[in-house]
Amino acid sequence: MPLAGMSLEESDPSTGASNGFTIYGANRCLIVAANSQEEKDKWLEDLNFAISIANSDQIELADMPLPRIAPPSSGLPDGEDGELTASPEKTAQAQHR
Repeated sequence: MPLAGMSLEESDPSTGASNGFTIYGANRCLIVAANSQEEKDKWLEDLNFAISIANSDQIELADMPLPRIAPPSSGLPDGEDGELTASPEKTAQAQHR
């Protein structure tokens, strides 16, 4: 669910889910329950903070570059680095693209 436009509502204790709250967003509803009141309060605080940032800086956040993620390890046995060598022609082609 996207944070922008999301809203939170504390659940009614009579529903049987203590420390519960409901998350509304993107035409969906998610009912969750924390393990304790303290945990619930922390979740609500963090979610409200993230939602307020998303709502106020929605355009700026959309323009931010995505972080670079390191590729997964090659899975090769120890001692094999998997290094590939390419001909100078292939390297020149790759750099040109």
